[in-house]
Amino acid sequence: MQILRDLPMLKRTAFPLLLMITFLTVMSVLVGVPNVFAGSHALSVRESNAAGITVAAAVANADELRAGDAESIEFEIGLDTHFGDLFQFQIDELAEIVVNGERQLEGAFEWVGGQETSHHRNGRLVLTPDNPDALGQWLTEEVKIELRLNEIGTEVRTFRWEL
Repeated sequence: MQILRDLPMLKRTAFPLLLMITFLTVMSVLVGVPNVFAGSHALSVRESNAAGITVAAAVANADELRAGDAESIEFEIGLDTHFGDLFQFQIDELAEIVVNGERQLEGAFEWVGGQETSHHRNGRLVLTPDNPDALGQWLTEEVKIELRLNEIGTEVRTFRWEL
């Protein structure tokens, strides 16, 4: 009968504790996933799993590219591992773009990091072409874009989109 008398006290302490445990569990799952893809381009996420490293990529400015308003091409990138140190990969130096299977955009990549740890990295990879008219030239038709990330746990990871 003592338990019945303590029931209101249990409700006051157990509910907040249960809520906190649930919140921490959900957060620990989300932190372990390169979850930088919650916007309108979430359906265009491409993923590669190899050598204990997951890499996810999405075209971040697809709408601007289709409209011809983009001055750069931008990708949101997430990396996740439980082995090794992801800071060893200089993502901007390991990237290249192939357009329609042959033409490459020339320019310098820039990595704009977001929340990064040695096991979980995410950020934006931005390529501003050397030729400012390059994006408009090849986006006048349906275009196939390949983002290649070299030497991130495997020889090459290739992500493909059609715009």
